[in-house]
Amino acid sequence: MSPPSTDAPERSSPLVRFLLVLAGVAGVRLDRGARSLLAVGLAAGVLGVAAVAERSPAPFAWAFGFAAVYYLGNGLLLGTPFRTWAIARFGPGRSAAAYELACGALFIASGVALPLAARVGAGTLPLPREAAIVLAAAATVLGFGVKVWAAWVVGLDTYYYADLWSGRPNGPFVKSGPYRLLSNPMYGVGNLPLYAPALLAGSVPGLVFAGCCHAALWTFHFLVERPFVRRIYLGAAAP
Repeated sequence: MSPPSTDAPERSSPLVRFLLVLAGVAGVRLDRGARSLLAVGLAAGVLGVAAVAERSPAPFAWAFGFAAVYYLGNGLLLGTPFRTWAIARFGPGRSAAAYELACGALFIASGVALPLAARVGAGTLPLPREAAIVLAAAATVLGFGVKVWAAWVVGLDTYYYADLWSGRPNGPFVKSGPYRLLSNPMYGVGNLPLYAPALLAGSVPGLVFAGCCHAALWTFHFLVERPFVRRIYLGAAAP
């Protein structure tokens, strides 16, 4: 998500923190007390709708709908005057909490879109089954590992765009962990798992769909996120 900045110092043990980061990257923040129950409920709701979509004769339409909810919806929430209106209307704390819950649900929606799209054109990819499995496994392990590592470094608040929502930095701009090797590990290597469902299904349309989702993430980064980071983080760090 946003380039590196740190949350407040963590007080949990490394194992507990790792599990919290893992759940957060998957779309559910379990470190929010009673609000975590709402996050779990929203996640269950999205997965319930996805189960209905799985039985639909038009899976690609559902996949497009889920993807549009995230890629278009999140861009509208963060990149339009809606954000400033919501903060003014409901206050910084309440609006940020509501956005965080919505953001987790949007993360899950974007994830369930991929296997739905992979149902279309299954078996059209001219790749041996064994090779497809190896590539899908490698993309998942490498990509998800890098994304969790990056989220560990920047913190879940930044992963959930808390800085973009508030318009303020979460902390000092840092460059450690995977950010020492890659300028944007989350949008690059971190999103390799997008292609895994299509590889497993052998779906060319699924791969194209995953590529479009990946391109949408980069578009959001260049149009919304990078200008914010340069203005708020790098500008504040300049002498």
